[in-house]
Amino acid sequence: MLRVRKVGRAHVQSVKMSATGGSSLAQRLELESPLRDERPDLMQIADPDVRRLIQQRCARNDLVPVFTTNVARETWLLQVGRSRIECAIDRGAIEADGKKAPICEVELELKSGQAARLFQLAHRLNAVVPLRIEPASKPARGYDLVRNVGLAAPRAAAIHIDPAKSVRDAFAAITQPCVAHIVAAANFAGKSDDPEGIHELRVAIRRMRAAFSIFRNAVPENDRFRIGDELRTLQRKLGAAREWDVLVEETIAGMPGRLRRQRATEDLVRLAQARRAEAYKTAHAALRNPRSTDLVLRLASWADSQFGSDAPPAGRPKWKPDVLGGPVAGFASGVKRAYHDKARKLGRKIHKLDAAGLHQLRIRIKKLRYAMEFFASIWPGRQTKRYLSALKSLQQVIGAWHDETVAEGLVTRLRTAAAHDAALSSAPIDRWIVKRQRRTRKEVVALWDKFEKTS
Repeated sequence: MLRVRKVGRAHVQSVKMSATGGSSLAQRLELESPLRDERPDLMQIADPDVRRLIQQRCARNDLVPVFTTNVARETWLLQVGRSRIECAIDRGAIEADGKKAPICEVELELKSGQAARLFQLAHRLNAVVPLRIEPASKPARGYDLVRNVGLAAPRAAAIHIDPAKSVRDAFAAITQPCVAHIVAAANFAGKSDDPEGIHELRVAIRRMRAAFSIFRNAVPENDRFRIGDELRTLQRKLGAAREWDVLVEETIAGMPGRLRRQRATEDLVRLAQARRAEAYKTAHAALRNPRSTDLVLRLASWADSQFGSDAPPAGRPKWKPDVLGGPVAGFASGVKRAYHDKARKLGRKIHKLDAAGLHQLRIRIKKLRYAMEFFASIWPGRQTKRYLSALKSLQQVIGAWHDETVAEGLVTRLRTAAAHDAALSSAPIDRWIVKRQRRTRKEVVALWDKFEKTS
């Protein structure tokens, strides 16, 4: 991002870019130089590589202003331990083509010292005024405003691992995008009513917990259990909203028209929508709670302390250098084999598995899929693609079976709660769900057989 800032009569040119692919909250490269006026001067960029990069983009001399950020800024230079941090409060708006996006935020910038102090200060501020982490910079939001990009639930970034690297390098390559996914998803879910926000945050949490599980022999137990347990607790608080969503938007919406038009179904939908609204209030209340922001800050701080600019050597006592220092290719193969064998051991009994057994198989398949997505770049080729495709199809269908099982329980809860309402007879709905479960279970068995042939 190239910016010219006017402060009073002075002009300052800034170049900002992510130092770690945008995965760290605490690491961004910024180069500044004074200007005579508001016209950019690329020759003033001190770093030759950055200067050359921008000059290549501006070879046709078509550099023009895209948007304007007008803010009133108050700044303080704070001493936190031995670290100096600039704390700035910005209030104003981003403006482009007659459109505006409001700004009201506190920005913390490390001037000297340890990045850990940034997170400590953020925790202290969050205890005074509940905050939400905004991972997108003002320029990113400005470009979105120009392109008229609406809010969309953030997706998980692709992970690329060099097979020649160590286990520790792979752990960093997996952890940092997972943390960035949680930060972005928590921000989106906290400010949007889009159901995909809650869903994507739960996916992000599951991926992070899967990473902790895969590298459990390398992660200090205190870190893994404390942060992992808190993530699981937040995930559960969001679960009810997602379950009622699936019931209304997928299960009931997939019923035949004649069944959906029945009075009992209409009453069921009305009650389910009310429960969904309550569940979303609970979920958003959890996300607005300062403890949720504290959790995300702790997670980001932990990742930065392990893999960021302040990260200690891999052989420090809390780490296990014998695990982390080894080649990732062998480690990944061992993880895949162990996860595959656990899923296969249970899957061989798929014809006899009860609901609890199928649920356990679903969890094992999900863990295997996450592990494969993390390490897939180590084994490029059609065989990996076929394996992962079969795994995704299997997970999708067994997930649909699980949703139908949950839907059956939710309908029972609604019927019990509305026992006084004679009009709410869910017998036809129950029969349809059970019939759908049986059909989906057959699909699960068929896809399991197909998966075994590809593995």
